[in-house]
Amino acid sequence: MTGLGWASAYQVAAAIRRRDVSAAEALEDQLDRIRRYDARLRSVVTLDADGARRRAAEADRALARGQVWGPLHGVGVTVEDVHATAGMRSTFGGYRPFAGHVPAADATVVARLKAAGAIIVGKTNGPCLWGEESVFAPTLNPWNAGRTAGGSSTGPAVAVAAGLTPFDIGGDTSGSIQCPAAFCGVFGMRPTEHRVPVTGMMFIQPARKYRVLLTAGPVARSVDDLRLALEVISGPDGRDPEVPPVPWRPAGPADLTGLRVAYSPGYPPLVAAEIRAGADHLAAELEKLGYQVKRVGG
Repeated sequence: MTGLGWASAYQVAAAIRRRDVSAAEALEDQLDRIRRYDARLRSVVTLDADGARRRAAEADRALARGQVWGPLHGVGVTVEDVHATAGMRSTFGGYRPFAGHVPAADATVVARLKAAGAIIVGKTNGPCLWGEESVFAPTLNPWNAGRTAGGSSTGPAVAVAAGLTPFDIGGDTSGSIQCPAAFCGVFGMRPTEHRVPVTGMMFIQPARKYRVLLTAGPVARSVDDLRLALEVISGPDGRDPEVPPVPWRPAGPADLTGLRVAYSPGYPPLVAAEIRAGADHLAAELEKLGYQVKRVGG
């Protein structure tokens, strides 16, 4: 199995468990893509190739013994630079006073990814707050370098869209996941607040100024991977006091019978013609499917 750049985490994990490909082979394929494409895109700001190779070798040895670490056994993923990673540089998206900061402990979401069998290959750029003072150069849109990739979780969205990682875990206070995901053509999910512990996320500000808006969430190329990643990282950790002990449960199929959709065709001038046409087409398709589409405004 080669050319894993567009495979989902589910697919890569299944291929490794079937031994169609080893974790080491999958990792080398991933590192090759990062080397070839990210010099231009600048989405992966810290790469731990040696550490990832050691982890992949351990994953293959464990599988040979019949041990499966979890649903992400041997899958290489990235996380945004807002999450602390033990032994790996963590700068909070290029904050210069933290340019050489190497934490001793993982953020909860990182620890949970590892416990599920994932290999943390590197850190992606974000939160893009520091402008010209940032340690890192700006990350470019993978489809058109002349267009913005959004923000603030720019690195995760670009790395996912370019096939450098199956999914990434970003950070969000007010659209930081959804915006770059939309601009790069991938899926981004902001979970319900306090669903995912943020322990180790705001490592530059332990007092947590953002007590209400702050959350962590996945960026991926498939909804299945969003679900998988969220299931892995959610739930109380005993350290974030604002995450209640609410167990994960599958939502099941949605009943869309009688669904009503409000649709406003009155677009402001700054909306691109392609986006207007796409929204109009979606409204028409929903009507064909029997949904109650009500036009408001415009």
